[in-house]
Amino acid sequence: MATIIGVITGALSLLSFAPSMFPGHTGSTATVRLCAGLDGTSGAQGPLSGASGGIYWVKNYDNNQKFLGETSSGSRGGGKIPNGGFSDFEISSGGGKQPVFTQIHGGADPVCLAYALITWLDEKKYGWNGGWGRSCGLNWYYSGIYVDGDETTDCTWITRTTTFKLDMLMIRWPSFSSKENPNYSKDTGSYCKYPALRAYTHDGSSIFKRDETNPEEDVVDTRLVISPFANHTVSDACNDVNFWGPDFVSLAEGLHCDTDTHTVTPLCSDTVTSDCFSLDSREKLSRRGLPTYAKNYTATIRWK
Repeated sequence: MATIIGVITGALSLLSFAPSMFPGHTGSTATVRLCAGLDGTSGAQGPLSGASGGIYWVKNYDNNQKFLGETSSGSRGGGKIPNGGFSDFEISSGGGKQPVFTQIHGGADPVCLAYALITWLDEKKYGWNGGWGRSCGLNWYYSGIYVDGDETTDCTWITRTTTFKLDMLMIRWPSFSSKENPNYSKDTGSYCKYPALRAYTHDGSSIFKRDETNPEEDVVDTRLVISPFANHTVSDACNDVNFWGPDFVSLAEGLHCDTDTHTVTPLCSDTVTSDCFSLDSREKLSRRGLPTYAKNYTATIRWK
């Protein structure tokens, strides 16, 4: 069992990953496993594909940040990460050296990373979860991916296009190991900088500033996610400028979030019949209970 220092719903947590979740390794290669979020059910329009995407390449470096090896899209392991699934990237470890740092570069299609795991040649196992994107001011969304029993993690958006500013993550694996950091910092902000974690735009500029991580205005997601989980709160997420993805409904709170405008609307019910969002018709109702605004949702995902 590997225990990592992670973030769940914005709070620092110790997460235990079962050995079966980690990739193996072959010969002199270390393997990085990347998992995509939004693990939803299929809708009338077919299986959800919005959070799946491509990884351009993955690079490993030793503790002195000397280059060890890389894998590009379509070689030595996956380039495309399936929705709700994972792909493994096999990378040469330069004569058996420890890959202390890993760079992950986004592909042309945005992908929302729920977690990243690595197995070193000496069988040491390390991990990072997508909740760090939320804490470090990057664009994020609820992933629907379970980690550590009944906990679901957020995911972090990454792409080499201008859809999002985040093009590259660089993770220092031991920084997120509770075993190697028994007196680890409880301040989440201390992990959002060198050496633990770095983030860059496609032009190489360093980020972690809220006003630099907004997606392009013309990017519209036409799906609706409905969650029953109490920790998936619209009241919290919709007020975060970095919360991006499909419109979101929290059944526990009875609220709808329009992620384009970051507007919160109560769900319609027997007692709330106006100025509300109808789950039946998938549209907002006016003060008279008449439709005022409807998005053409192409798919509805119900998390269970």
